[in-house]
Amino acid sequence: MGSEPQSSYFIPMITQVNKLILATTLVAMGLGSPARSASISSPALMESRGSNEVVASTSEGNAELFFLVEQLQREVVTLRGMVEELQYSVSVLKRQSRERYVDIDRRLQDVSRLETVLPAPVVGTDPVEAPAERAVPAGLPSDPRVSRSQAATPVISDQEKKAYQMAYNLIKKKSFEDAIDALHDFIERYPDSGLTANAYYWLGEVYLVAQKLEQAKAAFTVVINKFPDHRKTADAYYKLGVVYLKLGDKKKALSNLDTVISRFSDTSAARLAMELRKESF
Repeated sequence: MGSEPQSSYFIPMITQVNKLILATTLVAMGLGSPARSASISSPALMESRGSNEVVASTSEGNAELFFLVEQLQREVVTLRGMVEELQYSVSVLKRQSRERYVDIDRRLQDVSRLETVLPAPVVGTDPVEAPAERAVPAGLPSDPRVSRSQAATPVISDQEKKAYQMAYNLIKKKSFEDAIDALHDFIERYPDSGLTANAYYWLGEVYLVAQKLEQAKAAFTVVINKFPDHRKTADAYYKLGVVYLKLGDKKKALSNLDTVISRFSDTSAARLAMELRKESF
């Protein structure tokens, strides 16, 4: 508040205080002056008249004094209420500012984390990530005896690389909504591509940054269930633990973090899982 509004609050109070002082002085004068007249005037008539004047003056002064005190009390109560309202408003503003700061800081951290783990751009004939094993078509059982070295490496076409590169560029530009659309389009067009697991993983990452936690959970779950031997599976377990932690489900969060630590102990995802476990549990 500026000085001018504060003055407007307190000037009436000062005026009332001055009135109170003046009234008190008048009462005192009213009590003293007739007494002196009574002591000087010896006739009974003058003494009786002086006594009546003292009583009248005293009653009038007391009434005005009581009125002024009562008015001042009401004004003090009003001012006190205004101060309490202002204090509450300031408290609310401080809390809202702190919450906004924490939210912005959290979002910046999420974006920064995403930038540090963005896939490398597709150059020439090299894929962005090590290709996943070809997904087993629906209705056909997978053979657990087939090792990763025995699995056929799918050929990634130029069209697949181009579509994946476009989605990557959108992520790099932080055009997250467009990146989500591009990744969904890639998955629909190339469900058995060597880059499909990567597309699902980055879809989960973008959803996580956008705080769309249910969608992020679904994307990471697909990586885990459909591509269990992919190099992104460990990261998907870790990020799924992060998602469950944000959703408030600590039991499932802990389960996913422990899975990373036990099954993928030699990965960076396992180290991150151990750090998050220490911080959150």
